[in-house]
Amino acid sequence: MVFNDHELSLKQTASQARVAFGNLWQSLAIAKKSYLPLDGEGHMNDHSKQKSVNSRRSFIAGFGGVLAAAAALTKTTFGGGLERESLQVPASPSTPRYTEHRIPRDGVSLQVEDHGSGKPVLLLHGWPDSSYLWRNQIPFLVANGFRAIAPDQRGFGRSDRPEGVAAYSLQNAVADLVGILDALGIDAADIVAHDWGAAVAWLTAAAHPNRVRRLVVLSVPHPLAPFTLRQREMAWYMLFFQFEGIAEAWLQRDNWALFRKMLRAMAISIVTSQICPDQML
Repeated sequence: MVFNDHELSLKQTASQARVAFGNLWQSLAIAKKSYLPLDGEGHMNDHSKQKSVNSRRSFIAGFGGVLAAAAALTKTTFGGGLERESLQVPASPSTPRYTEHRIPRDGVSLQVEDHGSGKPVLLLHGWPDSSYLWRNQIPFLVANGFRAIAPDQRGFGRSDRPEGVAAYSLQNAVADLVGILDALGIDAADIVAHDWGAAVAWLTAAAHPNRVRRLVVLSVPHPLAPFTLRQREMAWYMLFFQFEGIAEAWLQRDNWALFRKMLRAMAISIVTSQICPDQML
């Protein structure tokens, strides 16, 4: 088997990634074990309290790193995005139709992958991902007669990254989605969405029901569904990122040491998907 430079680079980082990923789950195990350490009378002593706090902080740092790394890794993988409006690969009996679009929308250029032909299915990734998230689902959809359309949402992957928080409102994200459908001449599509993409999809279905044929939502419940305490705890990073400058300083500290560690930790996910694709969703 012959690997290109990019594949070889990923495989060379696999062993380091396994170590980083192992450290993350070790932190999780410690955190779970020490979450409620009690003394003989059923009370948490001061030493146990501090140990529990430290272990949970360690896990949070590691898990937050894994989440943030995916965005940076996809930018590294796809950083040389196409400047042309469209790149089309003609279809053949063994190669389905494939087109890459650059779709302008209110001053923002959106990268959109367009695979196969047939009934359109729009695939919306979450944070911190890109259209690469759907790399295992797209071939299946195309093989079963669907047209799989996977954009990089604004701020992600190869799409533009406009300045300012207001540029990333849900209203803008929904308008981007409708703009993609318009540009591709699609009246209505099935939508499959995950995480942040799910939030965009819910609002799109509410505001533009005529553009959504079927809606499949992963990870994010209906906007009116009540949030549990556990859900809020798992979304800690959303609060963390609300304080401008803190997350940036956290990632850049010690010559980007944590950032580089996160990249190594995420590499194992991509390598695993290449080596054992049947085990990936």
